[in-house]
Amino acid sequence: MKSVLIAIIVKNTQMVTKENIEFLSNWCQKHDLYRWQIVFVHSSNDDIDPKIQMLIKGNNGISIDFARIFFHGKGFKLKSAWLNHNVDIYSYINLELIEDIDFLLDIVRPISLDIFDVAIGSRGLKKSIVIQNKLKRIIFHVFARLYKLFANSKIYDLNFGMKAASSAVVFDLIPRIVDNELFFDTEFIWLVEKFNYRVLEVPARWEDREGLSSYSFKNIFLYLKNLLRLKFTSITNI
Repeated sequence: MKSVLIAIIVKNTQMVTKENIEFLSNWCQKHDLYRWQIVFVHSSNDDIDPKIQMLIKGNNGISIDFARIFFHGKGFKLKSAWLNHNVDIYSYINLELIEDIDFLLDIVRPISLDIFDVAIGSRGLKKSIVIQNKLKRIIFHVFARLYKLFANSKIYDLNFGMKAASSAVVFDLIPRIVDNELFFDTEFIWLVEKFNYRVLEVPARWEDREGLSSYSFKNIFLYLKNLLRLKFTSITNI
């Protein structure tokens, strides 16, 4: 039986509710083809609610834990969560996608069967179901095509909040990633393709509930700057 880590990044421990814990615990018990481990990764100084702690202790053997990372940035949190656990398959999911966690099985299964090394959810495929602001949809497609042009890539969606990778990929590539902020996902997929790992893009269902903050001028500038860095980076120097 393969072991799978689910890392869930949260801003603080107060975002994790009793309902989240019960839902995830029941889901893991229902899908017992794998040995699941769950870690909520945060960088706050908040104490964990005692009721949550009691619930975790009595969750029928499913490993659920919290990890405090003192550095901000998605990359820092995922690197720490993944590299400090020893499992067969590593995954992460954004908190807002928990209700659609069944989709995680679609990206874990091909890795467990050794058909692919990495699997990612995608909002850019024909069968993807996406509800999103039109302006953000246009920006998404522009950046996706820009990356494909710069990196000569076959991957369309780099930043969807659900991915999984084999332990071989994680321990080979994660320490090589330079950016520990919003560009982390893009650089990870770039490395996956450059090192010729087998990657699967799976159509996802997604409803956008966020504003345009992720497309600020600052973030766009940093994204383009990092794209240029990758464009002129040789894998022999990584």
